[in-house]
Amino acid sequence: MSRVLFVSNPYENLGIEYMSSVLRRSGHQVALVIDPSLFLNPYHSNRVLNKLFCCTDVILKKVEDFSPDMICFSVVTDTYQWALGLAKSIKIRFDIPVVFGGIHATVVPELLLAESCIDYVCVGEGELAVLDLADRISKKDDCQSISNIWTRGLEGIVRNPPRPVIDDLDILPFPDKGIYYSENNVYKDEYFIMTGRGCQYSCSFCCNQILIKQYGMNYVRRRSVDNVIQELLWAKKKYPFKFVWFMDDNFCFSIDWIKEFGRAYKNHIALPFFCYAHPNNMSMEVAALLKDAGCSEVAIGVESLNADTCKFVDRVSEKKIVACAIRALRFHGISSITENILGFPGEGEEDLIRLVEFYSVERPDLVVFSWLKIFPGTRILKVLSDNGAISCEQLKDISEGNDKSLALGGNCTDGKIFRTAACLLVLVPFLPRKFVVFLVNTRLFKLLGVLSPVVLLRVLRIFKSFFIIIGKTHDSGLRVNLRIYKYYTFRIIKIKCVRTIRTWFGMFGAVR
Repeated sequence: MSRVLFVSNPYENLGIEYMSSVLRRSGHQVALVIDPSLFLNPYHSNRVLNKLFCCTDVILKKVEDFSPDMICFSVVTDTYQWALGLAKSIKIRFDIPVVFGGIHATVVPELLLAESCIDYVCVGEGELAVLDLADRISKKDDCQSISNIWTRGLEGIVRNPPRPVIDDLDILPFPDKGIYYSENNVYKDEYFIMTGRGCQYSCSFCCNQILIKQYGMNYVRRRSVDNVIQELLWAKKKYPFKFVWFMDDNFCFSIDWIKEFGRAYKNHIALPFFCYAHPNNMSMEVAALLKDAGCSEVAIGVESLNADTCKFVDRVSEKKIVACAIRALRFHGISSITENILGFPGEGEEDLIRLVEFYSVERPDLVVFSWLKIFPGTRILKVLSDNGAISCEQLKDISEGNDKSLALGGNCTDGKIFRTAACLLVLVPFLPRKFVVFLVNTRLFKLLGVLSPVVLLRVLRIFKSFFIIIGKTHDSGLRVNLRIYKYYTFRIIKIKCVRTIRTWFGMFGAVR
């Protein structure tokens, strides 16, 4: 049997957990090494602090101790450069096959195989493909004819055909939570789970449209209610979590499934939970079903209220539908989080101000946003590239995960004003409506320009999360993020202090 080592950033990865379960079920040995990669993400990146808290040497020691037969990375575009750098460091010291999977690997496999430190790329779902690869490596068989696995051959890249998606998700074993939980207790407080895969919508900026194009609507699948409840019952016996976080892209797309789920969840699990929903799928009936089941908050993907933008990105939604979704959640006592993307091509400050005015009326419990980021393989990238809005250099950076731009295109000529208006967007749920209107009408919100909207958002959410004074959302994402930083910061400081002390004593002994 093979010894398989997964390398992960500090955030729980359900894909790794599922692959670990499948491998263990077949007798393979599995281990996980976590790179905290502190101060290395778009929200709190600091090169000096990242270098200070670098753990590459610790990770290499764990690789040496476990002595794996293969090393696996699961990457999205934002984590690709981190994983690539670590893979290069591993390959310098160890002659071990390295496998890359995840959505970024699925979209640009040729680019990854151009890197000598990557031996195999998993294109598509990884559970069965990685299992086949581990089986062949353990038997020392040829690994160049595995469906979903691309590699290098004597005549170039070997592009093996895709295998069908796993149609019945119930056949998969429950995710191996222990692989993360044994590393750090921070993961045990919230239980992350998915009831299905894919999304029936096909927004041009999202990876789901890539997968639907590749597999068709068969890519959108869902587990049975009984299978989901059985996992949660199993998990409750093993772990002390008090909150459930459903990670599905659109939890509410089937009202019949929600009805069955609600009854079973209320009777057998009875814990507060969070889920994501498309505004088109949120109604008074759905909100009532969620509330009765125990739902405490819902994040609604608004993205944009500009009709032209929605048409441009194939987003099926309207302002009145978003308003109805927020009102339905409020009526049933469920906290609402609205998620928005700023910086779409053609949008400017006035669009954002209209968004602020809309939220000052509808009053969601929390407004969050991200800047538009273009990902490889998406339709929006092709459209912008064809229109000359993206240069060849930018296109290369996007494919390699090196794109540092916050937004592409658009008619925003004054970035400071745009960031200032974004600060106002963050403040909307926490200020009286009349005061928001006053700030907009007088343009006094421009005084917020001294603040960073991301920093302001973090401060408000931290304040709310710890003192429960502003807002009422559970905000598991922030809680987990803070606990991860706290845990690994002190852990790394401890490791480095111990090493320094040992070095000093070693020098002292040498002198004596």
